[in-house]
Amino acid sequence: MTFEDLTCDLPNGLHDAELLSVNHDLLNRTVILDMDVWIGTMADPPERRERYRRAELTLNSVSFWSVGPPREKSNLLGTGELVILSFQSPSSALSPELAQHLSNDSRSYTLFTGYIEIDFATSDARFRWTADETNRSN
Repeated sequence: MTFEDLTCDLPNGLHDAELLSVNHDLLNRTVILDMDVWIGTMADPPERRERYRRAELTLNSVSFWSVGPPREKSNLLGTGELVILSFQSPSSALSPELAQHLSNDSRSYTLFTGYIEIDFATSDARFRWTADETNRSN
């Protein structure tokens, strides 16, 4: 499954997903992201809008993974929480000269979190829920 396909299957894509941890296995070229995914919607009644569910996103055949520096000094003193706002493809960090050397089934992406950007390229993504939903609406 591609990264885009995966995000289309979620109610909000990865918008407002809270990134909890990243495990980059350099040898096997995988990145595992543990996150709380927002599964409520603005169309839900107010008491059900803030529902989240823990999930694991595995990126396989990762060609590169790059985390940029914080944009502002105030971001250096934060909690470390990363909330995904959006993504784009192709990644703006990858020059056209390098992009042409990605495998045919690999695409590059940029994740925007509000204060850092994460750039990566992958050909395959796997997603699984790892816990039941929790409701933070109250």
